[in-house]
Amino acid sequence: MKNNITRIEKLSTGLCIGVLVFFAFTIAVRFLSRQILIEYLGMDNAFIDFVWFDNAESRVLGSIEGDAASVTVDINWEEQYPFDYSKSNLDIVETETQNNDNNFFKKNIKLITNALNSFEDKIENYATDLLIFYSKIVECANAYEQSIGWNFTSYSEYNGVVELSDGYLSRYVEKRDATQHYEALSEINDFCQDEKIDFLYVQAPYKISEYDDADVSGKLDFSNQNANDLLAKLDASGIDYYDIRDTIQENNINNHDLFYKTDHHWLTTTGLWASQNILSFCNDKYGWNSDLSLLDANQFDYVTYNNWFLGSQGKKVTLSRCKPDDFTLLYPKYKTNFHYYVPTKGIDATGDYPIVYDMTQIEECDYYKRSPYAGCNYGDQPLIQIENQLTVDEHKILMINDSFCNCVISCLALAEKKVDSLDLRHFTGSVKSYIEESKPDLVIVMYNASVAAGEIDYTTHEDLFDFR
Repeated sequence: MKNNITRIEKLSTGLCIGVLVFFAFTIAVRFLSRQILIEYLGMDNAFIDFVWFDNAESRVLGSIEGDAASVTVDINWEEQYPFDYSKSNLDIVETETQNNDNNFFKKNIKLITNALNSFEDKIENYATDLLIFYSKIVECANAYEQSIGWNFTSYSEYNGVVELSDGYLSRYVEKRDATQHYEALSEINDFCQDEKIDFLYVQAPYKISEYDDADVSGKLDFSNQNANDLLAKLDASGIDYYDIRDTIQENNINNHDLFYKTDHHWLTTTGLWASQNILSFCNDKYGWNSDLSLLDANQFDYVTYNNWFLGSQGKKVTLSRCKPDDFTLLYPKYKTNFHYYVPTKGIDATGDYPIVYDMTQIEECDYYKRSPYAGCNYGDQPLIQIENQLTVDEHKILMINDSFCNCVISCLALAEKKVDSLDLRHFTGSVKSYIEESKPDLVIVMYNASVAAGEIDYTTHEDLFDFR
């Protein structure tokens, strides 16, 4: 009996080792075929089809989601928009940027950590992208976890995917201090006032609502509490802000209805609704004359792709544990004409509203390789400039935003003359230099509640609240 058990253990161990060796071999073969045969020699034949039989799209370098190859033009933003630290009132900025000898370790440890994390992400991306039957393996693993009643994540774990009471997927946000974010907003507000430019902070909602998700809000998730703390500080200082969460509550809207079930972003139709409300606030607050009827939902045609979009959180738990979302594109019924400039994509063109859509992300359904939401204004871009060529309200807006605004900025441009967008995770130049050069009428900083508080990283110029 003991010999039989020993024999089984050896066979099991040998089988596991064999499977691991096989997977490692397939990853190596695919890596070499892509780097050498496809990229270097330009081969495209039956052997290549055989090697990539279950994942044909990934044989082209840059098809990995998030790969830097998706950015077509490399731009030195700091060279175009240089920093002038003498214009900053933040002591932490001066300490971090001017005293290199005494703060060498503090400045560079973050860079080293980011480099290691980036390397780890690349290894993970390559391994998952090149592994044979990867999606099916993950789906089977998640299906097994579901069959035994395994939760998505421990309640004590942050950044894991959780399922809310109605099946919507989200993540919990820990309690954070809003002081640094308030100080950064206060300083950029003062800068704008000195430049005779209006400033507005717009608080976009997080998928978890303090009203509709009372079972977890303030107990497991603190996104709204963090945002409330930030807005309280702005209110005490007299800094203009507009809280979209209040509008949602006042209109008795279920917060989840504004979001994709499998993604952290809100719906494209929500982006249109939010745009109308933002400009309504500007009309009341700043005396603008934005034609809000241009953003009325009845003024649009809608093309819906059914069961087309598996969001970032859905990708995490796979189709074995959730169903894909529908995805809708908006098309104005009236005449439109944009000058549309996205430098990192090499786009400098004029056309009607659909020019803002990257249809390569939308036309083909691929749950794990494509992101239809990234088809809105070409996803997360350092800089986008939109000029309405028709007669509309003559104001110019600079949006400083995260990806929630990917479906907002082009809607705003339907009613305003110019809308520029900066995503500070990718725009590494000086915000203040850009403001001085572009001279907007209004600077809007708009973020969702999940990022409303925490520490600001001033070492990389890639922090959402680094407004230097």
